[in-house]
Amino acid sequence: MAVKAGDCPSTADAFAFAYQSLGAQDRLRMARAVARDLRGSGDDPGPALAIFLAVEEEPAIVAELVTMLGRLDEGAARTRARASFFGGSPPSGILLGLPKHGEWVALFIEDAEVPEVSLLRAPTYDELELRAASIVGRAARRVRPDEAADAAAPRLLQHRRARGSLPPGAREFAEIFSV
Repeated sequence: MAVKAGDCPSTADAFAFAYQSLGAQDRLRMARAVARDLRGSGDDPGPALAIFLAVEEEPAIVAELVTMLGRLDEGAARTRARASFFGGSPPSGILLGLPKHGEWVALFIEDAEVPEVSLLRAPTYDELELRAASIVGRAARRVRPDEAADAAAPRLLQHRRARGSLPPGAREFAEIFSV
């Protein structure tokens, strides 16, 4: 189930449900076991850990999951990622983009009382920036992906608490976040 969870929405849902049904210590043990077993079999544990991260609410376990994800491929995603802020400080928009299968996919967070979170796709990162700039009405300024991730994390949590979930596909971006 763990191997297929990243590619199949119904498997991901079942995997998340099974994980959520456990107590805190058992969730942590499950995450560690999944990471160890998938690495041992040559599979990428990132998608499975990202599913756990998407549904975890306990701050200490969130921190542990982020740490596990960071150890998988230290810095690889952050070197491929691009990020931009829109507007002043604090930014009125945050764009985090990753190249995926010949296109760019971006997590876009528009600041509001409850931040709006969406996924954008375009052939280039520059096109993503233009789309996001037109949404917020502010010019883009490139920033380091880790700086954008730091600014985005509390907004993502705020969105998730208010709306109940992040948009489908947001799990792909878990690899950018680090402790």
